[in-house]
Amino acid sequence: MKNLYIALLVLVSFNVWADATLSGVVRDGSNNPMAGVQVYVVGGYNFENIYYDYTAVTDANGEYTIHIPYGATGHNIASRYGKYYGWYDFENQPITIEVLSGQAVPHRWNDSGGKALSCALGCYEEPVVSNETIVLGAGTFTATLADIQMTGTGKIYSGEVTDTNQQALEASYVQLKSTQNSPFKSGYLEVVTDVNGQYSFPMVPNNAQMHVSAFKPSYIRTFHDGTLCNLNAFCIPAEYTTNTLNDFILQKGGSLVINPPTMPQNVSSIYRRVYVHNSKGDQIHTNCTWYDANSTCRIDGLLPSEQYHLIFLGRNYDNNNQGIDLMRQFHNGQVIGCGSHFEPSNFPVSGMTVTAGQDTVIAYPDLQPGTQIRGYVIDKDTQLPITVGSSGYGYLDFELIDSTTLKSAGLLIANYPQNNEWTFSNCGFAAIPDGNYYLSAANKIDYASFVDGGQDTMDYKRFVHDGIDCQGKLCDFTNATEITVNGNDINGLEVTLEKGSRIEGCYYDNSQNPILYQNGDEFLSSKLSVHIYSDQNEHIEIASDIYLDMGNNQYHLCYSSSALPAGNYYVRTNNGSAKLLDRKNVLISSISGFDPSYGYFDTTPGIGSLDCSGHLCVMNTAITLDGSSHVTRDFYLNQGSVISGSLKDNVTGSLLADKNILAELYQNNVLIGQYQFISEYAKFLTPGLHDGDYEIRLSGNANYLNTSLLNRGGQSTSQLTDRIPVTINGASVDIGTITAITDMIFRDGME
Repeated sequence: MKNLYIALLVLVSFNVWADATLSGVVRDGSNNPMAGVQVYVVGGYNFENIYYDYTAVTDANGEYTIHIPYGATGHNIASRYGKYYGWYDFENQPITIEVLSGQAVPHRWNDSGGKALSCALGCYEEPVVSNETIVLGAGTFTATLADIQMTGTGKIYSGEVTDTNQQALEASYVQLKSTQNSPFKSGYLEVVTDVNGQYSFPMVPNNAQMHVSAFKPSYIRTFHDGTLCNLNAFCIPAEYTTNTLNDFILQKGGSLVINPPTMPQNVSSIYRRVYVHNSKGDQIHTNCTWYDANSTCRIDGLLPSEQYHLIFLGRNYDNNNQGIDLMRQFHNGQVIGCGSHFEPSNFPVSGMTVTAGQDTVIAYPDLQPGTQIRGYVIDKDTQLPITVGSSGYGYLDFELIDSTTLKSAGLLIANYPQNNEWTFSNCGFAAIPDGNYYLSAANKIDYASFVDGGQDTMDYKRFVHDGIDCQGKLCDFTNATEITVNGNDINGLEVTLEKGSRIEGCYYDNSQNPILYQNGDEFLSSKLSVHIYSDQNEHIEIASDIYLDMGNNQYHLCYSSSALPAGNYYVRTNNGSAKLLDRKNVLISSISGFDPSYGYFDTTPGIGSLDCSGHLCVMNTAITLDGSSHVTRDFYLNQGSVISGSLKDNVTGSLLADKNILAELYQNNVLIGQYQFISEYAKFLTPGLHDGDYEIRLSGNANYLNTSLLNRGGQSTSQLTDRIPVTINGASVDIGTITAITDMIFRDGME
C-alpha cells in the first residue's frame, strides 16, 4: 500500500479516541465542484458491502468528510443480497470510496482521480485494484483524498408511492436491485420517499436492467409490475422494468403479534425464538428472540393470501446456568423433529393466515422438556474411538431420521471432549420428542482433505447407527433397527464407521485453462455440477463444491464426492438448474446476479459422444474405487448455448418456484433433460447445448392453476400449446414467461 501514502496527504497521530477521517472533493467534467453527491464507504469481502452508517453528501463546495470508528462495531450494511445489520472492524482493513449522484454515472475514488464505472455499491464487474483502496491504519487516521471527477450520463429511476386511497406515503422505502443480466451489479440501493411520497435514485448506466420495489411498515412489499411479496421472502418479478418512472400503490398487510413466553418456575433465565416460514418453506422472519418474559414481537406487512408456519423453540437455564433444551412446537401445537433444521415436508397441512390491516395476536406456547441422544463413534477397522486427527480435517455429521416418514428430524451436534474423541449429543436448542428414529453419520468433505488427496486422513462413509452402509448419501432403512425415544435420555449409543473413497477433480476449459469460481461477474458454481451415479445408473448425489485457492483472489472451481464404498461409478457434469434443487439455500444456489447467456458441455474423453449436450448423458467408462483412496476425474468443458425461461401463477402474476412442475427438454422427440423452476427468479436453465432444434414441454402437477387462461388463447400476443419449439443457432434463447394449464403451456407476451 505504499502508493496509497504517496497519493494521500496523511496526518497520523495517536489518540485514545482512535478513528479515521476521510475527506475530499467531487468535481464535474468541467472541474466545477458538485454539490449533493452521495459518498459511500465500501468494503468487506470482494468490496461488496456498503456501510450506511458512514456516508456523506457533498456541500456547495463539493467537499465531503466521513468519520469511521475503529474496533469491531455493528453497522447497517447493504450488499448484493440485501440490507442487514452486521459487525465489522475497520482497523487495518481495506476500503474504497464510491460516489453517486443524479448528474453522472457512479464513480470510484482512486489516487489519480475519479474513475467512471458501470456499477456501484459492491462492484463485481470491475474489481477494486490497489490504488483504489484505503487501509485504515492503527491510531487516529486522517486522509485528504485526491479529487473525484464525475462524467458520463445515464438514467434515473423515480416515481411516487401512495396507498389504496391515493394518499401519499411519506417515509416509504424504495429499493433498486439489478437483474441477473444487468451489468449494473449493485445489491440493494435504497431511498426514502419525501412528504409527497416522491422518490428518486442516483443515476445508473443506461444499460442497467433493474427491479424496483417499495414497502413501508404495515404495508406489503410491491414490485414495479404489481408482484406482492413478504418483505424477507425470496420473491422477484419475471421481468425487469423498462420504465424509469415507477409509481407504487401499497396495500395494507396483516400483522402477527406474538406475546412473550411465560417464565417457568425454578428457572433463572430463558432463551426463546420463533421462526416464520411461508407455505413454500422460505424463511421470512427470524428476529423474534426472547431472553425474558417482558416483550412482544411484531411482524408486519404479511400477505393475507399466504399461509404461514410458526416454529417455536428454546431452552431454560437453571441456577447453575445449565441449559435444558425444550421440544420445538408448530403454531398448531404439533411437535415434530428437533433443532433449527427445518424440513418443509414436515410442516402442518394448514398454516396461519392474517387479515389485511389487522393484528393477529397469538400466545407463545409453553414448551416442554424432551429427550437427548448421546453417543460416540468407533472405527470399524481399529475398533477404537474415532479421534479428531483420525477422522481427517472435516467434521462428522449426524442426521436423525423419523422412521415413519423417513424424513429428516434434525441434526445432532458433533463435539469432542478433551481426549479428542468424537461424540454427539443434542440437536441444539430443541430436544427430541418421543418417537422412533434412525441415525446416520458420515465424515464431511472439506478443503484440507481435498488438497491432501486423502493422505493421512480417514474419509468415513455414511452409515446407519446399526452398521448399514448407506452407499454414499443414500440410506436404505428397510432392515435398520429403530431407536425408540420414550421420555428418557439415550446415552452411550455406539456408531461404527468405515472409510471409503472419494471422486474429486476440477473444471478446465477445452484449452486446459482452469475455470474459476468467479469469472468476471459470474458465479459459475451455480452453473456447474458433478453428478455421481452407481453402475446401475442410480443417482447417488450431487458432489460438493471446492474452491481451490490459486492466489491473487482467484479460485479454481473443483468438486468432491462423499466417501463411497468400493465399486464402479459414473460421473457427469453440466450447468443448469440441476444444481439448484434446494431453493432455500439461496446464498449458494440462487441464480441472482449471474447471466444465464451460456452454459458448458462436456468434451472430456470417455463420455458418450464428443460433446455431451443435455441432462441425461453419462460416461461410457466407469470409475473404479478401491474403498480407501481418492480418484481424480477432471472435466474439460466447452462453452455452449442454453435455453431458459420462467414460470408464473396466472392469478397472482407472481413467479412460481414449484418443484412439482418441470421443464422438459426434447430433441428429435427424445427426452434429454428435466429442469426445475427454481431460485427467486423461478427460472429453468438447461446445460450448454449445440446448435439445433429443440422443444420445451411441461410435466408435473399443475392442476391448481386457474384454467380460465384457456379463454385468452386467441389473443394476438399469446399462444396456447403443449410444446414450445426452440432453435439454437449460435446464441442462447430465453423463451420468456410461461404459465402451465394442466398439461398445456400458456406463453405470455410471445408471438
